Amino acid sequence: MPFDARNLAALIASDATTLWFYRTTDTRAAVLAPGYFAAAADRLAQGHVILAQTSDSLSLLPVRNGAAVGNGLVLDVVGGPLRRDITAALSVPVAVAAAATGRALRVDAPAPGITEGLPFSVGASTFGAVSSVAFRLLNAANQVIQGPVVVPVAAGRAVATLTGPAAGSGYRIRAQDADDADARSTSATFASAAPMQLASEGGEGLQGEGGETLLA
Repeated sequence: MPFDARNLAALIASDATTLWFYRTTDTRAAVLAPGYFAAAADRLAQGHVILAQTSDSLSLLPVRNGAAVGNGLVLDVVGGPLRRDITAALSVPVAVAAAATGRALRVDAPAPGITEGLPFSVGASTFGAVSSVAFRLLNAANQVIQGPVVVPVAAGRAVATLTGPAAGSGYRIRAQDADDADARSTSATFASAAPMQLASEGGEGLQGEGGETLLA
């Protein structure tokens, strides 16, 4: 088939020379025939090189005077090709700059006078990016018996209300960052007292809360 200008493309161009790529189903002998590249004479100049992929070879062809093409160098010929399938993992190093954001909190000491069944306040001071705090009430076995009660942080403080547990000891308050379970603080143990009851007047005198006679 004749020369096809659509298949001629410049790979590298400089002031000194140009490397062209030409692909065709013609044979190398046909490409080297006089006048084959005549239609591209205005594009080809002496010193240019054509990498020609023909039906039977891959060749480097130098351009001579008058757009004539020299015999050049055969790089490869059509035959039983050596084929190697290569599989590789592409490793791309990525540098990520990040600023560490600290999170910490400290629970307040429990207030004295906690009474069974009555509300009492718990608080915690926060440091860093803590936006809300979850408060829990733990028993002596470290089991959660109330909560979580989640409250927002304002000016580095979080305050919530819990209810006094059954009369006893070994209770603790745990304050935890609602968004980061590793940021938490647990109070010292405290006791809860039974509610006080007034003495009542019975038919035979004044009685205590347990029913004992105080004054006949």
